[in-house]
Amino acid sequence: MKLAPECRSCLLTKVRSQAGYVLSDAEQIEELVEKCAEIFDAGAAANAGAAVAAGEIHRFCYAQVKKQDLYADIKVRDNERAKAVAAEVKPLLNTLHDTLIASVLGNAMDYGVTGHDVAEDFTRYFREVFARGLAVDDSEKFLPLAKRVVFFTDNCGEVIFDMLFLEELKKTGAHVTVVVKDAPMLNDVTVKEAQEIGLASVADAVY
Repeated sequence: MKLAPECRSCLLTKVRSQAGYVLSDAEQIEELVEKCAEIFDAGAAANAGAAVAAGEIHRFCYAQVKKQDLYADIKVRDNERAKAVAAEVKPLLNTLHDTLIASVLGNAMDYGVTGHDVAEDFTRYFREVFARGLAVDDSEKFLPLAKRVVFFTDNCGEVIFDMLFLEELKKTGAHVTVVVKDAPMLNDVTVKEAQEIGLASVADAVY
């Protein structure tokens, strides 16, 4: 994905958010944001992809605040919170398609995104949005083709709902390979969290 103008504000919002977990000096935080803005502008001028620019910015931020995993506590909290919500809504999930929607809804557990706040009552949020369904749903076309699947994880919290989907997908006979991060990046799932939540139990392989 190419860098778009809105990527700048989104990435810098994330930087400001994650720096705030460690730094208490507002001036120091803004200096860090300004340096990250310079990195973004240089990437945009070089026509770098969004993933490349984001990775460089976040790695720089982590190095400056001298903490390897800024979201460590949040990831544990979100996985536990998601487990509680998943237990409450599981009676709603009767089909593979239902768990697919659950996996999509789980992505709403994401912090530092411009214009998005994580619902305080996530169970209520889940029930309301689940009842409406997906605005665009092409699952009838691609689910029958899902025989060998490579599934890239994203956020902690969300991954608990992903596991509900992967569990059902495995029941169809699909071979499932799950990919996680090898090192901390935002609140994304790493090898550490994959082991803690038993991700391997719903996959043929985890990388």
